[in-house]
Amino acid sequence: ILNITHNQYLELSMKLDLRNNGPRARDWTEFAEWTGVKKTLEIELIQHFCYTRKIVIMDVVFSHWYFQDQRRRSVPACNHDMLKIILLNMERHDLIRVIQSNYNIPMEDSDVESDDDNTHF
Repeated sequence: ILNITHNQYLELSMKLDLRNNGPRARDWTEFAEWTGVKKTLEIELIQHFCYTRKIVIMDVVFSHWYFQDQRRRSVPACNHDMLKIILLNMERHDLIRVIQSNYNIPMEDSDVESDDDNTHF
């Protein structure tokens, strides 16, 4: 869906999970707000759930974004272009470079993609 490799997904998740002490978060909490999580209580719930279950926060945030989009809720479309727009709005140019590095458009001859190359997002 997001058309990024597993390594890009891991780097994106890791860098968004890091807390920023600046006046603007620019971390997973801001990303979650851009993708439809609007209430502080929901952010805290996600954080607590992931901490107690030892789950990567961005797995939950990406899943929430994807499923809300599939249900036609009022969230931005869950795709590569919107991911780039959100990161641009967050001023996370470092992460835009991550998702654009080695960005491979599938060749016309080959419709088969390796599970190792792409995430389910």
